[in-house]
Parts: sequence; C-alpha cells; structure tokens
Amino acid sequence: GGYVNGDCIRNNGNWDRNTDFDLIFEIWGTPDPFKSTLKKSHDEVIIYPNPFSNIITLSNAGHISQIEILNILGEVVILKRNLNADKIELDVNNLKSGYYLIRLTDDLNNVITMSIIKR
Repeated sequence: GGYVNGDCIRNNGNWDRNTDFDLIFEIWGTPDPFKSTLKKSHDEVIIYPNPFSNIITLSNAGHISQIEILNILGEVVILKRNLNADKIELDVNNLKSGYYLIRLTDDLNNVITMSIIKR
C-alpha cells in the first residue's frame, strides 16, 4: 500500500524481474509484450514496439506533456518535455539492453508508469 502512479518500487534495493516488475504490473496492469497501451483520462496512448531496439513510438500522444525513461536504479536516462505531437518517436539507440520504466505525464498532470525492454 501507499504507492501512487510514478513511484519506482524496489525490493530491498535490488531489482528482480520476477518480483519487482510483477509488483509494478499488479499496480499498473500488465502490458502486452509487443504493444503496450496506456489509458487515463484521454484517448489511449500506444507505445510500440516493446521490446524495442533503437526507436520507441508513441501514438495518440497529443495530450502527453513529458516523457521520462528511467533505468532500473530509478535514474532518468531520457527526458522529453513540451511535446505537442500526436505521434512521437524517441531515439533510444544509446540505451543498453535491459529493463526500463517509461513514465508519461499528461496535460492534466496524471502520471502513468510502465515497464519497457531494450533488446
């Protein structure tokens, strides 16, 4: 209890995909491994592909004001603000393979966080 959207949850300070990510999925919903969809107070935002290689695309994203990608330590590795596009393509070529969180903030300051995987 006590968790809110946007919180990063760790198990004794160490990430373990079989425990921590299950807990995050329990709070925010399990994403489809190939196409992840998020719904809040606006139209559905679609994030694809997941897993990804060099580009992540967000469609129906006109209401998204900020995108953060966090590593498993909770550090922000990519930050994009002032977005005014229905379709957004993020260059994530510089990220190493592994698990990340993507945190979306909409124009109403709602925050949605989910897991994504870099191949």
